[in-house]
Amino acid sequence: MIDTKALKQKILDLAMRGKLVPQDPNDEPVEELLARIREERKKLEKEKKISKVEESDIYWSDDDNCYYEKNDIPSGWSCLQLQYFSNIYTGNSLNDKQKIDLSIKLDSFHHYIATKDIDLNGNINYENGLYIPLDYSLKRAKQNSILICLEGANAGNKIGLINKDVCFVNKLACVSPFIVISKFVYYFFNSITFNNEFRDNMQGIIGGIPLSKFKSLSILIPPLQEQERIVNKIDKLFELVDKIEKDQQELEELKKQAKDKVLELAVTGKLVKQDPNDEPASVLLERIKVEKEKLIKEGKIKREKADLEPISDDDKNYYGQLPINWAWTNLSSLSKSITDGTHKTPKYLDSGIPFLSIANISSGSFDNCPKYISPDEHNQLTKRAKPEYGDILLCRIGTLGKPFIVNMTFDFSIFVSLALIKPIAFKQNEYLKMVLSSPFISNHIDRIKVGGGTHTYKINLDNLLTFPIPCPPQKEQNEIISKVTELMNLLY
Repeated sequence: MIDTKALKQKILDLAMRGKLVPQDPNDEPVEELLARIREERKKLEKEKKISKVEESDIYWSDDDNCYYEKNDIPSGWSCLQLQYFSNIYTGNSLNDKQKIDLSIKLDSFHHYIATKDIDLNGNINYENGLYIPLDYSLKRAKQNSILICLEGANAGNKIGLINKDVCFVNKLACVSPFIVISKFVYYFFNSITFNNEFRDNMQGIIGGIPLSKFKSLSILIPPLQEQERIVNKIDKLFELVDKIEKDQQELEELKKQAKDKVLELAVTGKLVKQDPNDEPASVLLERIKVEKEKLIKEGKIKREKADLEPISDDDKNYYGQLPINWAWTNLSSLSKSITDGTHKTPKYLDSGIPFLSIANISSGSFDNCPKYISPDEHNQLTKRAKPEYGDILLCRIGTLGKPFIVNMTFDFSIFVSLALIKPIAFKQNEYLKMVLSSPFISNHIDRIKVGGGTHTYKINLDNLLTFPIPCPPQKEQNEIISKVTELMNLLY
């Protein structure tokens, strides 16, 4: 998989160091561009459309105070403060009453852009339900201006190039360049070159950069014709990168569909041939039942209500006809116990016994665990749920249904979002994982899940106990596991 985000950043890095397109000696010298910027500044200052900036606030390529080293500035380029070629200002916040008053759509209006309306890819959501009358007293950002967040966690990260006049929140700064091409500035803002300078000037507990400091940040400016070539080249390359990303997403979707199809065939008896001479699954289930009764009698496990309520004929008809020698059963009948983790948030420590939640297994494998609890608390929690090698963890809150076979040998505890399934027979865990990963169970979960709206979706434990499981003969189970593994290796 190609890291398209890193690829875009590399393109921007090359562009802003003058290495993406060739320099052309026939381009208008940058000194002439600077002269035109100077004249435009004087005109706008005279008209009181922008604040006056002293001539000393321009950075020339040979200025020792420039943020960039002399050898970092490409030939024919110059270094300018943002305020020298841009009108820069922040927007206005709205109180709750204003937001209510301005939620009525008008015939003519300006959209209002908040920080949340700009995503990390620069996309802007104009339709947030706020409509500013044309005569309303709020600052405006003109079309082709750049909005950049100056405050908080998104400072320097949320950057958007607007395609219409808008009003905007006070945490955003509007950068409206003159003479210089706006899209070039936008791309420069997104480069690691500018990002480093922005980060170096951030301050405060919240994290951000004052407007006055932001105005004085510098940017490398090539001749105008080269700006155009750079923008056109970036546009074309980004279009190709976007296509690569789309193709990769489509490929991943096809792989997912193929995986789902393999699992669907596997759990419906259509992946490998049935052998009428195989020991029927009913015999296997009877042995499992005997083993479970033995464990119950010895007091090692408890009898579940689901064990006494086998799948009815109506349910069997609903779930579908099974191949020869297969049988319907439920998850409880195949398990020593099914429970979930602690319902109380434990006291977290910097080290100790790992404490796992959905986040730690969401990728389908064990991820690094940032949370730990004390050995004493772990010992208390394992009285309810003690994960062991070969057990199955299942996401039951939030991201529903993802199973994970415990392959760690170290001790750990789990949160309520994870269900712990302990198969009667160790060798059954791989087949059970396949069933629990299949579209059949995904569809079943969609039918029995609870929650929604303001509440997170979850699978109740009682419903988990009764999960329908299509059970093939043991020999066929082994063949299915082998075939699925082979096909998954081809896909991934």
